[in-house]
Amino acid sequence: AGRVGGNAQLPADHLKYRLPFLKSLLRREPWRRKSVSEELRALGVSADDIVDELSNPTDWGLPGSYTDSNQPGAKREVRLVGKSGTEVVIEGEDESGNQFKCKGTLNGKSGMLTVDFGPKQGEGVAAKLLGQVVSYLPLSEAGHPGIVWQDGSTWEKV
Repeated sequence: AGRVGGNAQLPADHLKYRLPFLKSLLRREPWRRKSVSEELRALGVSADDIVDELSNPTDWGLPGSYTDSNQPGAKREVRLVGKSGTEVVIEGEDESGNQFKCKGTLNGKSGMLTVDFGPKQGEGVAAKLLGQVVSYLPLSEAGHPGIVWQDGSTWEKV
């Protein structure tokens, strides 16, 4: 058994699930690093292991299907392609039923996306947008993960 936050006892089999979860939070939610690091140390994880965990890139749970807050009912499929695991392909349909395919990159350490939505906007239009992958959307009733885009729109993972 181990102690979490100094106030709760966890069975040993729970720890094998709790540790990977906490390590993923460490990378995916930078604003919680201090509290998560303290909890990991309470579970016996060394400071060096925590630093190593932060230096490993991740896919941030990005691949999957999403709904777009600006276009209810519109689905978006997000995939990571290529050997580096940082190339992103987004396929979907706009409100007029037109199919689109956009490309971008994922920073595996920060969870920041840069996507060229030009193909969605029309021929010859450059429309790069930044997005942040989050483990839950604050306005999501179900608390699902998603992407918050710099234009204010959100995509909720389904």
